[in-house]
Amino acid sequence: MATLNPLEQKARSSFIKGVLITAIIGIAIIAFLAYQLYTMQQSEKERLAAQKTVLVLNQDVTSGELLTSDMFTTMKVDAETVPSTAVDAYSDLQSNFYMDEKGNQIVTYYSEEQQKSVQYIKLADLSDSTKETISEIQVDEYGNYYYMTGTTSEGSVENGKTIYYVTGTTKNTLTMQNAPFVAKFDLDKNTVVTTGMISAYDQLPTDDLREQEVSAVVLPTDLSDNDVVDIRLRMPDGKDYLVISKKTVTIPTVGDTKSSSTMSIDLKESEILTLSCATVEAYEMSGSMLYAVKYTDPGVQEKATTTYIPSVETLQLVNSDNNIVKTARDALVAYYNNNRFIRNSIDNQINSSTADERSAQVQTGTSTETSTLSTQRQEYVQAMQ
Repeated sequence: MATLNPLEQKARSSFIKGVLITAIIGIAIIAFLAYQLYTMQQSEKERLAAQKTVLVLNQDVTSGELLTSDMFTTMKVDAETVPSTAVDAYSDLQSNFYMDEKGNQIVTYYSEEQQKSVQYIKLADLSDSTKETISEIQVDEYGNYYYMTGTTSEGSVENGKTIYYVTGTTKNTLTMQNAPFVAKFDLDKNTVVTTGMISAYDQLPTDDLREQEVSAVVLPTDLSDNDVVDIRLRMPDGKDYLVISKKTVTIPTVGDTKSSSTMSIDLKESEILTLSCATVEAYEMSGSMLYAVKYTDPGVQEKATTTYIPSVETLQLVNSDNNIVKTARDALVAYYNNNRFIRNSIDNQINSSTADERSAQVQTGTSTETSTLSTQRQEYVQAMQ
């Protein structure tokens, strides 16, 4: 084997060193790029995991329009780019998507005849998968939804199904599995829907809705803003009646301190009169208590049915009060007429004491309530100065 001269040995050594250095640099670059790729993949996974599903309108919606599933598309977005109320709206609407108590889906189609979008109920026909029967959802003079059943007429073909429109004469009340949601105001196509844009139909603001400050009700110790409560009346004999059902609470702030004895809730005129009646009667009956109880999970718990019957005097006032919508008035009167035995029980308890005793107790209770509200108002005004 020939021996390399010093120059050749030096050249060979330099070549080997160059190869090794190049290999090391190459490995380092590959490792760096692999790390960068891994980091990017992890960041992308985290970004996708942090995405939230929101609902986006695929058509224009008018104020008060019943919202149905076909009006929306879903979109995945970064949670930081949309308000949390958009995510809440998705959750609320998904849990109330859009069917009656029998499981019939509610949809919205554009009516060429009426030149507007119209809500329909899809009446299932399991005998023919190529046929779809729909009936227009309508509103009667009392604001109640209904639809007709009976004969049908053939309409258009959509997605391989022939649409049949009901032209019958049998009226059916539309009862939803949950309270349907409606738009509070006009909404444009491609709008990301938030909770401030929608409202459950049974919670829509009405002309007689007012924020009522309540101080005659015993509050739960841990009551906080946005808690949901029922107001109940416990009688001296142990009977317990539900006066006002499922109301969201606001705790007034006096200076930097939340009130410990007062809450604010939104009430309709009929509810204001009913609560006023219950408050006076709680004062009249020694040993009675008007108190609030919290819902443990108001998002999934249904609104409880009231059981308290106001006095006949309150009922007469309800009948003569033009501020009360006809639907609420009729419902309250019908409930009174069907449950007079409850009212008789309350009256018997009230009449167990003399008129003078009842009057004195009402005066004492009202004075305490007025003093509480007056003191809080004074503290509030002072804090604002």
